[in-house]
Amino acid sequence: GLWANRLDLSYSQLLERYRNNREEESSQLLLDHSTMVTEKALQARRIDLILDNAASELIADLHLVHTLLQYSRELKAVLHCKAVPYYVSDATVEDVEATILFIKQSPRAELRHMGRALSRWIERGSLVLSEHPFWNGPLHFPELSSDLKRELGRSDLVVLKGDLNYRRLLGDRRWDPATPMEAIVRYFPTALVTLRTTKSELIVDLPREKVERLEGDDPRWLVEGRYGIIRYCDPRCSDGARNSIT
Repeated sequence: GLWANRLDLSYSQLLERYRNNREEESSQLLLDHSTMVTEKALQARRIDLILDNAASELIADLHLVHTLLQYSRELKAVLHCKAVPYYVSDATVEDVEATILFIKQSPRAELRHMGRALSRWIERGSLVLSEHPFWNGPLHFPELSSDLKRELGRSDLVVLKGDLNYRRLLGDRRWDPATPMEAIVRYFPTALVTLRTTKSELIVDLPREKVERLEGDDPRWLVEGRYGIIRYCDPRCSDGARNSIT
């Protein structure tokens, strides 16, 4: 699901570059909390996923949801969609429904199986497609509406996909890169994970010497989608900042 975040329309010209010059993905991860995220996800009774792009990235997101729902019959998964695209490729409820239908008609048996399972979970209420005016508004996440904040607070883990959601989480401000995320997102009502490939000049949780080394290697390292972040954070834990910079 992380590397599929490269696949928005503005980065389509880079796909051939990544396809023909693949590095080890682990070396491209600036932060990797995947072990912690896996542990928390497998313990969760409810997971909310704030979607980013439709098309190939959405298929990867649906595969993630399918894997989690297969693991636990007690899990509820909520996909938060845009009412209309905030950006041209943003995923809407209609996109999710159309993508599931597309998967169900795939010539590949495993994809047809996934599509049918997703449809069954929607019918049973285990998979919920949701939209809210906030996702299409101009405000950042510190200004979450009270009803949406209550709703996300019912979740055990909120997954934020993509660069725009990362920017909105941090108030779209250029923080000192060494700032721990916990110091910024204390307002968030539950545990969260950000899955983001770097496409804008905003980042936290990185020691200054690492930032300087990356800038020396490639001045455009923050905007080309080359690097990725899997960052777990629980604002409810007061000691979480101690291990936030790795």
